Amino acid sequence: MGRSLKKCALVLSGALLAGCFTASAEDLQLTDGTRWLVVASYMDADAAIGTAREYGADARVVKSQNGWLAVVIGPTRDTVEAARQKYWIGLPSDALLSAGASYVETIWKPTSVVLAEKEVKSGQEVRVSVGDVVTRFTRIPGSEGWTASLVGTRNGREVFALESRMDDAADYASTLYVVELDPANEQPEIVFDSFSGGAHCCTTSRVAVANRRGTWSIVDVGTRDGGGIWFEDVDGDGVSEILGVDQSFLYNFDSYAGSVSPLRIYRLRSGRLEDATADPVYRPRLIQEARGLEFRAELHPDLWGQNGFLAGWLASKMLIGEGAAAWAKVEAMNPAENGFGVQRCSSGLPLAQCPAASLITLPFLEGLRIHLEENGYGSPPVAGPGDAWSSGQGAGIEEAKQVFDRLPLQRRHELQTLLTANGFWPNVVSDNLGPKLFAAIVAFQESRDMRRDGTPDEELFLALADGAAPWLRKWGFSPVTHPKAGVQLWLPFGLGLEREREDFGLSFKTRTGSFYAQFAYLNGGLDDAYRIVLQAFDEHVIDYKVKKSTFFVITSHVGQLTQYTRFSSWRGGVVGFTALWDTEAGIQGDRVSTIMSDLFRSEVELGVRRSPPSPAIEDPQVTSVLPAAPDHPPASPAGPGPGESSGTGFLIDPKRALTNAHVVEGCEQVTAGLGGSTTPAKVIARDAGNDLALLELEQPGPSVAKLRPGVRLGEDVRVFGFPLRGLLASSGNFTSGSITATAGLADDSRHLQISAPVQPGNSGGPLIDESGNVVGVVVSKIDTLKLAAVTDDVAQNVNFAIKATIAMSFLETNGIRYEVGQPGDRLEGPELAETARSYSVAIVCTPDRR
Repeated sequence: MGRSLKKCALVLSGALLAGCFTASAEDLQLTDGTRWLVVASYMDADAAIGTAREYGADARVVKSQNGWLAVVIGPTRDTVEAARQKYWIGLPSDALLSAGASYVETIWKPTSVVLAEKEVKSGQEVRVSVGDVVTRFTRIPGSEGWTASLVGTRNGREVFALESRMDDAADYASTLYVVELDPANEQPEIVFDSFSGGAHCCTTSRVAVANRRGTWSIVDVGTRDGGGIWFEDVDGDGVSEILGVDQSFLYNFDSYAGSVSPLRIYRLRSGRLEDATADPVYRPRLIQEARGLEFRAELHPDLWGQNGFLAGWLASKMLIGEGAAAWAKVEAMNPAENGFGVQRCSSGLPLAQCPAASLITLPFLEGLRIHLEENGYGSPPVAGPGDAWSSGQGAGIEEAKQVFDRLPLQRRHELQTLLTANGFWPNVVSDNLGPKLFAAIVAFQESRDMRRDGTPDEELFLALADGAAPWLRKWGFSPVTHPKAGVQLWLPFGLGLEREREDFGLSFKTRTGSFYAQFAYLNGGLDDAYRIVLQAFDEHVIDYKVKKSTFFVITSHVGQLTQYTRFSSWRGGVVGFTALWDTEAGIQGDRVSTIMSDLFRSEVELGVRRSPPSPAIEDPQVTSVLPAAPDHPPASPAGPGPGESSGTGFLIDPKRALTNAHVVEGCEQVTAGLGGSTTPAKVIARDAGNDLALLELEQPGPSVAKLRPGVRLGEDVRVFGFPLRGLLASSGNFTSGSITATAGLADDSRHLQISAPVQPGNSGGPLIDESGNVVGVVVSKIDTLKLAAVTDDVAQNVNFAIKATIAMSFLETNGIRYEVGQPGDRLEGPELAETARSYSVAIVCTPDRR
């Protein structure tokens, strides 16, 4: 059964039969008396890696047999308490030691990209080899600072001689690095630094780099606090990036020790340093940084009350598109003023010329908003109440609350259930709108590129209904009544649940084992039931538990198996349910169990019988709130059928295909061609702004594509699709080309420019690398006739594709899993074409003629 639950089932009088999953890989079991220090476990790789980074070079992320990712340190001979003293960040209270018997592979650990590293003191000469060039580096003392001298020779013949003044340098040792930083030349670069001295400042770094003609020069990469820059190959392309922090956050909102500075990522290209932090290819690294900060705050909750931490965390969240919810949280914290903050001159003079008496410190939230805008993070998407600086950025929580309070109670509850179905509200419903619910609404609005004001208006309900509809249809909730207790429980029968009667109640399970539920009534008190359930899950990691006088809730996991239990006092006994699901089955069991719990609580504990919202019928009004499609003309054709159009898509799981939004715009019916047959399809998610759509197919396809983030200029690529339907071969069309630019029209960073020929009907098809991974989604081509009218020339093979990173973000936003590919062995043309054909689908759209 692969990743299904197999025969795992809960029996309340017994225990959970775990250990249903097997794997084989790297031997990480320790037999020499050492142990792994286990810090945390996750299902999300970026969260795991972000946590591991907090512990430095000793930490790694390993995968267990059950699919969970563990953050471990070691191997070590320390006890947990001894290890606790070694790490400034501390350890979680539940940290433990493990021999690693269930660990199967290391998925991440720190690796050095530095090819050579040497310490240099005044008056010394150090030699390093860079390819076939030997470089002599010498520090020449001066009256102030010193001068760096670099002389390179090849076979005894001088290639270059460079000098660089380090005027502010003190007589501390320098470090010389050899690192591959610039892909535009044939050899690695030489980095050297100087330190000015002082408690916190400052390291100046410079890079000796050769251009394509072999001429060397020195590039100043700046002066930074403390140890300065460091190097990582962030995107895995074999060329390292230069990493640092945004120093504008130091001392601005707190003391040096209390300041948190967001990560900045730079790259060296043809001898020029560029800030590439916003490039989508680096988003996973930024997510890791944000998750690491959040783990730090889990260990030290007082950080949520420190302005320096809040400022840096908020900026980090804005870099990954999670700014709305983060800003709402910062506002809800109601941060106290601490004497630090953004300053302004009341007389209007520049700060450097402002008299001390005219300096004013802005309130924290106002100053933070200004600082974020002035330093390239944008304005936080939601304005706080009474924030005069907001300039109409949003109504804020108070106005949203007024609108919420005017809604009928049933409508308020429906809004929260729809938020749950969309994956934004992991709680039972409330009658009131508080900061958490407000933040959830704003986060959903941000995910749909809507106005981010938290207001529960009709536009919000339409969008929520649109997003929830495919899930509600898939789950197919229906009620069952307990034969003894006489209360209802709503269950997701749409998943294919089969019913079994047991002595203490009812159980339901899917044939694949992806979901299991038990509805039970037990004699006795709540304390006894609580103890029994905890014993049943003694092999689980308890994620959350709460016990009140009338109910208890326990959530836990073991491997990829997750459970949720809720029991309530009821007529001399207790009644409740347990749900278990496979987290990799794609059924969103966390959302299902939250809706089950909410409706069960309403009936049993509040005495109000409710039902889940009905799936919305797809309505053109819903999609009308989405952004307009891109301005450049799509490559979607008119086919031979009357009014029909066609395009291409590719499978990201057996029954879901990714394509362009414009390919399925205004369709009454959509069909997808799989090999020699066709199957009906329906649109389940859409992002018109990025021109992406997700289709659900009635019949599965033979294989799925792997998405590969990051592609290099000049890389060879292929396009597979079904262009000019009715004219070209129905079996598909395969063309070759290369990446001619890593941005689209007007430097649109979402797109790649490609030379591979595309025709009408290629839209939505895969752009693949030489290993068969999808690196982009074909989207458009230049209108050659229009361009010729402007330039008196005809463009040849100027075509565009949406970057895979944008597609991955779209899938993640919609809770869709996908496989990630890596550069691998090069496939020959016929093999590559067959690989692309196996996961590509021909899409035909029959327009709505109403």
